[in-house]
Amino acid sequence: MRKTSVSEDPNLAENLDAFLTSCHDQVVTIRVKSTEGRAFRVSKKLLTEKAPYFAKMFSGGFLESEKDEVLLEEIDGVVSEASVATLIFWFYKDEIKLTLGTCESERTSRTTLYISAAIEVARLADMYGVTGFEEPLAESIRQSLCSSFEWGDTGLENIYDQDLASSENLPAGHPVRRALAKTFVASLMRSCDYRNFASDQLTAYPNLAVEIIRETIKALDTLETPKRGFTRFTITDPINLKDCGLKLPGLIRNPSDRNLQHVWL
Repeated sequence: MRKTSVSEDPNLAENLDAFLTSCHDQVVTIRVKSTEGRAFRVSKKLLTEKAPYFAKMFSGGFLESEKDEVLLEEIDGVVSEASVATLIFWFYKDEIKLTLGTCESERTSRTTLYISAAIEVARLADMYGVTGFEEPLAESIRQSLCSSFEWGDTGLENIYDQDLASSENLPAGHPVRRALAKTFVASLMRSCDYRNFASDQLTAYPNLAVEIIRETIKALDTLETPKRGFTRFTITDPINLKDCGLKLPGLIRNPSDRNLQHVWL
């Protein structure tokens, strides 16, 4: 099976027109209600094969099947010209090209924009019943976090609350939401603030909370106890995939006992 690649293309929507016109087939025109209203002429056969949503649309006697034209309502965080272009390009090339949004402020990092674009495409694909690139998309989020110069002490500064809220709408166990959960687990390893860890997010985003618990359990499976003569535990960071030292607050050694005792201070 061919491996799906993920990259960026800020001009994908513009470049896609020329590419699609070179693919001769019975076509369907797709537009997103926006200022420009760019039209994408897509292979009807390919569209209905890849997206169950459109397969039902063109086989159910709807108006779209008569005109071979689809007008999509723009939905914030889901349906946009950029996300639709990404999905159409994947139909043809089995490659994911993300178009990043513009910075809302000087503090907005490239990684933040990348994560926002990835979540938007994931939600669009889920809405149309498109599958096959969830894992590569999630892996690209992890790699973006790893390569980011903005990767700070926690990594959570790269994720908007609105994106966490948006990810709640993805199906249970979706790889993209798991990638966000891994960021929280990596943050826990860095901050060691166990009592206050992600308390607001765990309450506000229950689906994310489930994934955080699952990813925490997976991380604990990599925990290695100290070797003789050492007190340092190691665990695999789920984002950079490297072993790191784990600080356990209140972990003390009782001089009269060889075993470690855990005391909450």
